[in-house]
Amino acid sequence: MFTLSDDTQVQAESAWSKPVLLVRISISENEWLYADRDLSGTVSATGRIVSCDPIRMLSDDTGAESTRSWSITLADADGTLQSLLEDGSLQQATVTLLQGFYGLSLDDAVPIASGAADAGSILWSEADRTLTLSVRDPDVLFRDQPLCRTATRDVFDSLPSESEGKYLPRALGRPRRISPLLVQTGSSTELMFACTTSADQLALRDGSVFSSGEITVCVNNEYMSGTVSGDVFEISARDVSLYSGTFGSQTGNRRCLQTSGLTHSCDDEFAGLILRAEIADVEQKRTIISSGADTGTLWVNSAFTTEDGTGWPPEETAFTIGGTLGQHAAGSTVREVVDEHLYLVSDRPVRTLGQVEAWGIVRDESSFLDFDIVKQQEGWFPLPDSYYEFRPSVTLENDDHSVAVLALRLLPEEITEFSITSNELAVTVEGEYDDDDALIENPADVIRHFLCDDGGVDEELIDDDSFTAAQTARSDVPFSFVLQSGITLLTAVRELALQAQLSLAWENGKFYLRELSNALADPAAELSEDVIVQDCLQLGLSEPESLTTSIAARYTDSGESKSVTITDDDAQDLYGASSKTMSFWGYDRRHLVTQSAAWWLRRLRHRYRTIRLDAFLPALNLQRRDVVSLTHSALGETAVVGEVRQIIRTPADFENGIPTTARITIQTPAWPGCVDTCETVCESGSCETSCELSCTTTSETSCAWSCESEMQVFSFTTQGRSCKQTCETSCRTDEQSDGSCTTTCETTCQLSCEGQGCEAACETTCETTCETAEQTSSPVRQVQVVTAPSAAYGSATVVTCDTSGNVGDVSFSAVDVFDLNPASGDILSAILNARKQWILVPGSRNVKYVKILSGSGPYTVIEQDADGNTRGSSFSASAPASE
Repeated sequence: MFTLSDDTQVQAESAWSKPVLLVRISISENEWLYADRDLSGTVSATGRIVSCDPIRMLSDDTGAESTRSWSITLADADGTLQSLLEDGSLQQATVTLLQGFYGLSLDDAVPIASGAADAGSILWSEADRTLTLSVRDPDVLFRDQPLCRTATRDVFDSLPSESEGKYLPRALGRPRRISPLLVQTGSSTELMFACTTSADQLALRDGSVFSSGEITVCVNNEYMSGTVSGDVFEISARDVSLYSGTFGSQTGNRRCLQTSGLTHSCDDEFAGLILRAEIADVEQKRTIISSGADTGTLWVNSAFTTEDGTGWPPEETAFTIGGTLGQHAAGSTVREVVDEHLYLVSDRPVRTLGQVEAWGIVRDESSFLDFDIVKQQEGWFPLPDSYYEFRPSVTLENDDHSVAVLALRLLPEEITEFSITSNELAVTVEGEYDDDDALIENPADVIRHFLCDDGGVDEELIDDDSFTAAQTARSDVPFSFVLQSGITLLTAVRELALQAQLSLAWENGKFYLRELSNALADPAAELSEDVIVQDCLQLGLSEPESLTTSIAARYTDSGESKSVTITDDDAQDLYGASSKTMSFWGYDRRHLVTQSAAWWLRRLRHRYRTIRLDAFLPALNLQRRDVVSLTHSALGETAVVGEVRQIIRTPADFENGIPTTARITIQTPAWPGCVDTCETVCESGSCETSCELSCTTTSETSCAWSCESEMQVFSFTTQGRSCKQTCETSCRTDEQSDGSCTTTCETTCQLSCEGQGCEAACETTCETTCETAEQTSSPVRQVQVVTAPSAAYGSATVVTCDTSGNVGDVSFSAVDVFDLNPASGDILSAILNARKQWILVPGSRNVKYVKILSGSGPYTVIEQDADGNTRGSSFSASAPASE
């Protein structure tokens, strides 16, 4: 409820008050004030209000917290309103209806309703010189406005055809494995006919996809320059070079060449291309098999031929890098060459980027017994950051606002170092942020962000107190999602509010965001029989068919669609099965989805009683969602407590002797006879159904808050299992504190929770140390070393040391840890299975890559699982020969 001034409160409760109806029309900085009679003195207004429709304000559980459009008719004897209509300014008007009292100031007037003039309903009548217009919530200004733009060539010049028309993603919170959209790359088509080595034209299937002017295209492994005319590519040069530089000093390996003047952006970006140089007066060609960004080197398939027989090209010898002249069959892909490929991560700047993953062939070592047998399968794996550049906020050439992008010099499938089988990427980010660089993830902040930043709602139209209270109430349930659809702003904010158990409403000239509750709070107002119109009371009861006994909650986690189903067995036995599907797209954490769905099931499984009545001016300060205490002889001697769900305000008609009234609909539980303590704890603490339905002495005694603490959903089944809240909360707390629990750790945590009822192993696995270790770029935090290797593991001594040096008498110099992919033949590699702990014998392999510096084995690797069980696997290896 909103606060009345002291003078207004006195007038509202007085039987001798003189109500005045006012309407204020605001256009830009100009205002016009009209009333239902001529006023002078404290308030000066012309009496132009001819009639005003009842104003219906509805509140329900579908997100339709709206004011039905209402119509008002004003006299226009002097033509002022007609002029505003004709110059178009009336279509941008804000219309506010106020309830005032004669003799009070305009500041004492109460805003009953406010909204935007609906341009399509404005009607001026010459016959009686009146203006009639409809007023509705200001969402009329953005009700059809989508939150996501679509990818077009107007913004992205080299947009690939497969991305055209798709919605650009927007990341909020900390979403995982979102799919950035490829928005800039070399356009491609196919050859219509075969191309010989002497051809000077290419016949294209569709030449319109290419840029105008001189361009370079790639066909198989040959690069050509030229221009496009219709569906023909006119070749100006074939077998062109892309890069150039000069050779540097010797490296010690004739196939490894030091370069100068060649820009390396990532490892192996030149792999597969041809290196050309004129050495000893002869042009020589070599195939590049790998390249090093840090070292600036090129590895070729064989050494060059030199006059002195050393195979070393003289320093400062110029070289070029390009493709190979060849014949090309019909159907070959023709792709335009661009400097970089851009993936749009979010259509707004984001705060930070987490892991970037590519889809391809990965090694699965979770179940093999012999290290020589490695199962391979397709899946996601981290892409080293040397292959991309993250730009969290950049304004593109043809765009008008900043976006976040990944820039790659090579498409993922062109990276030869890994077996990448798709150009699709997956990224984890911290999304949009506010002016203070704080992540926007609190539900109240996200809704406010969309309204103000996207909808253009003035901050003065936001009820700050209600939004601040909602922000505090929902501080522990952060949103995390990526939007990539045509959802409108109005639909999005309404759905997000409901998912967070909030109510978003336009009321009295402002947006209010209120916390919903399944427990009735202390009454904010009392309605007695003397302020209620005589013989107006109406009672109703919700139908059993309107109940829900099971909810299937859908959500998206790490790019995968998932669902969890919860069922109220007691309600289902009583009323029969009645299921409801709900989308919780604002969350990507299972425990938050389950928590919200359980809350809604507790709300929707009940029958409710409705009470309708008409009240006089003392009810002027009531708003939707207010809890009121109602005393009426028709309801018995005990006061009934309920929630205001609908208000229909009817302005006074003094000519016909009709006073100002409000028709109020109150909703109250169908079984209100519970003892207050039990009722409050039971409903706010989501305790057992039997307490809320029958409220027996036994259930009241057992309805303690410990019910909620012990189990997340008491008396519900979660797909046949009950996950303890204490475990799931523990699993998620650390994740949210640093914002980025890794996929492996989190997957382990979820599997343990879902499959085994949230055992202690789940909490142990998903600790901060797990998450921190897996987030770091280095694959090793600490290593356990067996100091006295023997056939019997039990007789060995185990100590812990890091990779920096020695611990006690144990030398760690026998192994050398590499973070980057090593050269072929130098390294024995093993990929850590994140669910296991590896015990390492000095001289054997490390978690990721280990270089054998001495000794020929055999070596023993001990695998130890979470329960302490061990098993060994031996292999033999020789130290690599020094070059």
